[in-house]
Amino acid sequence: MRVIKEEMGFWIKSAYDQLDHLTAPLLKKANLTPRQQEILWYIRLHKDETVTQKGLEVVFGVSHPTISRLLKALENKKFIRTYLNPERKTMKIVELNQYEEQEADKAVRRIEAQMTAGFTPEERKQAMSYLMRMYHNLKRAT
Repeated sequence: MRVIKEEMGFWIKSAYDQLDHLTAPLLKKANLTPRQQEILWYIRLHKDETVTQKGLEVVFGVSHPTISRLLKALENKKFIRTYLNPERKTMKIVELNQYEEQEADKAVRRIEAQMTAGFTPEERKQAMSYLMRMYHNLKRAT
């Protein structure tokens, strides 16, 4: 018989479910779908890079019409702005608006503080390192 308390996958999934439970009211309040939230988080995490509509299609594995619809909804809600690259008119650039970037940063800090309550700075850094390694190991396996 397996001992569940020692199965990492179980605890990672359980932590994800709790995170989902914690963020659900925030999504509802902001009138966001889970997929829209994922897109906003991706843009936030890559704010020092050029995020394009085509790049989002590839990252999220969705069609051009689907990503267009998602981005248009986010733009209508004033979470993002999109514009054509002045040097390559066929490339649409996607950015968080400044207010939403600040609000997203605050929300992420609040959630991460709750997730890592009781961690020392070194434990937090180590946990992040482990999670990133697990992610990359799993990504290579697909």
